[in-house]
Amino acid sequence: MDFLNGLGKLAKTVADKTGSMVDNTRLNSKIGALKGEIAQLKMQIGEHYWLKFEAGEPCPSELSGVCAEIKNRLEGIAAVESEIAGKRGSEGQSAAGAFCPSCGAKLTPGVRFCGGCGAKLQV
Repeated sequence: MDFLNGLGKLAKTVADKTGSMVDNTRLNSKIGALKGEIAQLKMQIGEHYWLKFEAGEPCPSELSGVCAEIKNRLEGIAAVESEIAGKRGSEGQSAAGAFCPSCGAKLTPGVRFCGGCGAKLQV
């Protein structure tokens, strides 16, 4: 009898611990979801100030430097994209076709829009 009672107590303990682990996992999942929502809201704040900066509106001084750094990096991207386009332009059109000036995807002759990025092409 003692053996069966001990086995019953062990089973109850295991069940309680399993239930507790499931609850903790569920609660940690809720915390993770809320943290994700907070991150999205913070991104919205940043986007708000970036749009103000781009429009020439004043933004808090502590953000001006960060916005200027973003602008510098965007200019760097544009310079590299221009370099890529220049290299493709200097290579000329291959026998198989041209390349999209926006994303660099190979174009099928006669298309009006890039199949890679959807950019409208000048024919």
